[in-house]
Amino acid sequence: MASELVAAIRNHPALKLSLRYAAIELAHKADDSGTIRVSYDYLKDKLNSCKRTAIRMIAWLVAKGILSKTVTCLGRSSYLKNTYHFLVPFRRSPAPAQTFSGDNRVFLAGFLDKMPPILPKAKASGMKELSLREEIEKLERGQRYLTPGSDLFEASEEEIRRLKSKLNPVEDLHAQAHREGETTRA
Repeated sequence: MASELVAAIRNHPALKLSLRYAAIELAHKADDSGTIRVSYDYLKDKLNSCKRTAIRMIAWLVAKGILSKTVTCLGRSSYLKNTYHFLVPFRRSPAPAQTFSGDNRVFLAGFLDKMPPILPKAKASGMKELSLREEIEKLERGQRYLTPGSDLFEASEEEIRRLKSKLNPVEDLHAQAHREGETTRA
């Protein structure tokens, strides 16, 4: 999985600052074997930089032995496709078990891996996606669809109170003044 690869890159001693950030962005797009095909335009957008900087980042990662680069020409055209492979050792996920279905013996191991998941993936406990203010706003927006007094509504209220208690009082006043300024302009 990409999470093992990202963890290996975060702990790599040769990667510093923006080079580490570029490697992490590439690792998020890598498949289970550590192979990735990404355009320079995608990488420049992720790094908030120019295309030349994205090219330099890839070149530095190749020079430091983090990535290997394979260039293939597609057909008779001059169109080239870059494929990268992470050389950083990381724990790869185990191969799926081979399963058979009933009497018809249909081989499902490869098929089941390509099916979309029914439920969303579990959130990593150590990773945060939203700021406290954004989480509070998300919960408050969700309360519009809940019945006041229901168990879900009360649980949401409790979570909002818990998150608001973690906010710095100065930041909370600043956010409130910012919201009041938006309402007076409208």
